[in-house]
Amino acid sequence: MPNALLIDDEFDIRQIASLALQYEGWLVREASNGREALRMAREQKPDLILVDMMMPEMSGLEFCKRLVEDPATHQIPVLLISAVNEKAKIVQDFWQLPLTKKEFLHKPFDADMLLDTICKMTSGRPAAAPTPRAEPKPASPPAPTPGAQAHRALTIDDDPDIRAILEAALSMHYQVETAENGMIGLQKLDEFAPDFIISDINMPVMNGLETAEGIRRHPQLSHVPIFFLTGETDKNLPRKAFDVGGNLYLRKPIDPMQLLKFIEHFIKETGLEAGGNLKLVQKAKAAAKLAPPPQEAPQPAPAQTQPAPREAPKTPVRVLIVDFNVENHKLLRRLILGQDNQPAALGGGPVEALWTDDPHTAVGNLPRWEPDVILYNPRNPKMDGLAFAQTLKLQKEAGNRELAFIGTRFYKVDQEYSRSKFGRDVIKLDAANEAITRCLESALEAARRNTRPKRMQIGQINTEERERLQEVSKTGARQTRERELFRQRFSDLQAFIDKSFT
Repeated sequence: MPNALLIDDEFDIRQIASLALQYEGWLVREASNGREALRMAREQKPDLILVDMMMPEMSGLEFCKRLVEDPATHQIPVLLISAVNEKAKIVQDFWQLPLTKKEFLHKPFDADMLLDTICKMTSGRPAAAPTPRAEPKPASPPAPTPGAQAHRALTIDDDPDIRAILEAALSMHYQVETAENGMIGLQKLDEFAPDFIISDINMPVMNGLETAEGIRRHPQLSHVPIFFLTGETDKNLPRKAFDVGGNLYLRKPIDPMQLLKFIEHFIKETGLEAGGNLKLVQKAKAAAKLAPPPQEAPQPAPAQTQPAPREAPKTPVRVLIVDFNVENHKLLRRLILGQDNQPAALGGGPVEALWTDDPHTAVGNLPRWEPDVILYNPRNPKMDGLAFAQTLKLQKEAGNRELAFIGTRFYKVDQEYSRSKFGRDVIKLDAANEAITRCLESALEAARRNTRPKRMQIGQINTEERERLQEVSKTGARQTRERELFRQRFSDLQAFIDKSFT
């Protein structure tokens, strides 16, 4: 088995390069500085050395000079890796060294670029030795058989370095998609249909526990396995992770090779089908295409005796109320829609309303619900007003929608943000009904200028929501009973992982 010496002071670069080499049959040893690497090169006589240019204590160029001066190491092939320009003097000095074989690779690089460069240096990629040496290569999942469909993995982490390491490791055997936060991860569920998900917990916008709750509410993919990967040390966090539907709890830092071993063990124990979720999503999309579109009421032809056609009916303004306070919701519905045989207090045209107490549900359903106005309580415990507004902006869902803060308790920053970003004051629901109505009419009037026909009728949305809530109510008790059974089912897998960390 050919062996390589990898020298870089950046841990992430060593991880990516080491994974690529190991899968090609190399035995890899690592060093974080040139002095340590010189000792290892003299003792082990590697078949190839990969060295970074810019390192503390000793640069890559100085290391190569010392290598040439030593008769025991001067014939070892060297691949210099650096982010400096290839025309820089320090790289030209490297090319002048009397090394037997030498190449230069520019950062950033991916696994394919690295392996192609090594292939040029070694006249073909090496194969693993037929008999194992005393120091075996770490266990790794077998590559899928030709023509077989690979499992699909979605990794969610706000750290770009972690995402790069996971993608490099997983892509050797699985199809991989990445997301930098839970909100984007939820959006990629339907697009990618993963067979399993690896998620960080401490993330901006939407943390891992909230992401898992959103996944478990998905109509087709609520069953997808979720592996939490976190560096948090809270002793109660594993219990919380399993309570929201997590399947495994893994701790950072983790060796990517070890992670692959855990995943393969899980797949074998559970019989997880490759591409099964993709089939479910495709089937659901096909069924949606076959469903007849909602029919609009036919418009009567203008009478011949009328000098001008009748005015077309106005498109209703759709209002989405996002508030955890049920009393606020009742007040707004009464003012907007009317209630108890009382007409609506708002004029100017038809209005229809939706309500939810969950901001994540609201953001996730904006493309389907298509509200013209969003009334948001900034004291929502799951996401304050500024975070909600920024989330809409980051997800490019603000569009032409009008946003207004509602409630009975506001901070100064809420009022300032509302004036500067929305061009209106907050709507205080403990004020007189006339004052509330004036503020609501202002928001609705601004929305009427950009109101467009909707793809889904309000009745269809409400029916779907009622069915969803009924299903949640029915399954709530069952999930509670099954939670302990669920933990027991995966207890052996978790024990296997916990033992591996000790």
